[in-house]
Amino acid sequence: HLAATMGCRVIALFSAREKKEKYFPYGNEKLVIRKDVDCEGCSLKDCVKNNTKCVNMIEINEVAEAAGKILEDIGNIG
Repeated sequence: HLAATMGCRVIALFSAREKKEKYFPYGNEKLVIRKDVDCEGCSLKDCVKNNTKCVNMIEINEVAEAAGKILEDIGNIG
């Protein structure tokens, strides 16, 4: 959140524990990765029922692609 406040580009990974966008960083310089699941908004601190499926659904390649987009944008500045 501090980086987003300062206008830095941010990749933010979120579980579906809370409602969508409740804690998303402010600003336009963010890429949020969050999966929609049927148990969204559960507010559970420890997900024993679904084994944290909302987090486990986030793929490494999705995060890598997001980082690549940011790096590409940085390379196109100026």
